[in-house]
Amino acid sequence: MTSAVDIVKGLVGLNGIALPQALFDRSVHLGAALHGLGVSAAQSWSVQDFAKLAIWISVLMFIALACPNTLEILSRYEPALGVKPRPAKPGIERVLEWNASLPWAIAVSGMAAVAIVSIGGPSEFLYWQF
Repeated sequence: MTSAVDIVKGLVGLNGIALPQALFDRSVHLGAALHGLGVSAAQSWSVQDFAKLAIWISVLMFIALACPNTLEILSRYEPALGVKPRPAKPGIERVLEWNASLPWAIAVSGMAAVAIVSIGGPSEFLYWQF
């Protein structure tokens, strides 16, 4: 049974870093160096799981850092108090700005459909026995 302290340590990242055991097995020197830095080996992870995780993190980091946020997309329409409307921009930024059009309606409808379908999927209940 997991204690409340273990759950809190996991939520704030105090359990350390774990990599798949296969990465430790491939290079003895690298494994020893990583172990010296506090990196542990996870028996339940495969290298494929680790690669998928690395790809997801890279893609999501690109989206978070490079793509415009909602205030930038809606900047022409004064989306929040204190945000002054800006004129339309040329080039790719103009394509990303929201306007009432069929392509934006299709894009938003598609995102809403994916969100509604994924609501019923399996999910972990964070506060189970907490």
